[in-house]
Amino acid sequence: MTNMKFIFSSLLLMLLLSISSCELFDIDGGVEEEPKNDLKSLLSERTGYSLFNEALDKIGLEVGNRTIFVPRNAAFETYLNGRSLDDIDLTELEYLMNYHILFGQMTQQELPTGYSQTDAFYRYDDDGTLNRMDMYINTANNLAVNQKVKITLADIVVDDGVIHEVDQVITPPTTLELAAIHGLDSFVAAVDLLGLRPLISDSGPYSIYAPTNEAFQTVMAQKGWNSLADISGLESTIKYHIAENAIKLSDSPESFDAMNGGRIFIYGEGGIIDDNQNSCLFVDKNIQGGNGLLHTIDDILGVL
Repeated sequence: MTNMKFIFSSLLLMLLLSISSCELFDIDGGVEEEPKNDLKSLLSERTGYSLFNEALDKIGLEVGNRTIFVPRNAAFETYLNGRSLDDIDLTELEYLMNYHILFGQMTQQELPTGYSQTDAFYRYDDDGTLNRMDMYINTANNLAVNQKVKITLADIVVDDGVIHEVDQVITPPTTLELAAIHGLDSFVAAVDLLGLRPLISDSGPYSIYAPTNEAFQTVMAQKGWNSLADISGLESTIKYHIAENAIKLSDSPESFDAMNGGRIFIYGEGGIIDDNQNSCLFVDKNIQGGNGLLHTIDDILGVL
């Protein structure tokens, strides 16, 4: 009897091991697959992400090993403003969707403070040059993208990436908007005082060489100017810092015309000189906006 019990127990154990080591079958005889833990599956499964996922499908964009900023449907509908995804040109949609994506897998703690290059490219029609679009991430205090898009839910981590939920669709900023994001308040205020924002907010491309706030403060104190409106020849001065092209400093010509008709000379990647031999050093360079490039300088051009 003891041997029979032993044999029965052994057979039962083998049966249990066999069941545990085999795939489970559903009642129709099909294989019940293990749930996938990847970006595409997560985007497909979450109903609140359906518009974002539909947009990815429309442009045939594959995701993997990426960090993605995903607006929920309500935020996407606000952006669409009554349109459907079919109303958006596919090239424009591809540009927009890629601007929500960073290469690599970064949790909230791993996101860098400052500019990161997105998967979106800006194409310069004159020579076909492609530059990656920049996104500014502020990781201090309130986590935000481009200083206005809030991350409402961070660190949805899957095997091949990370999703951070955001409160709105992230539209690529113009070069002037990048100047505002960069904190160049004096330059942006001067542009708006002159009513130049519409002029430099179209498709461009433009290069902006924006003086830092400290540069404005120093020059204004030296000249005894109490406000931006006091700056002599303000419009010509501001237009000296704008060029109707987009010149990446690594391949800059020796000189080019500014919007005010003045000439700007570039010496390497170090700085620029105006017609009056005023020289400025670059502080930041080659920040790619939606209609051109932003550079920052440590002095004001065109001031005698």
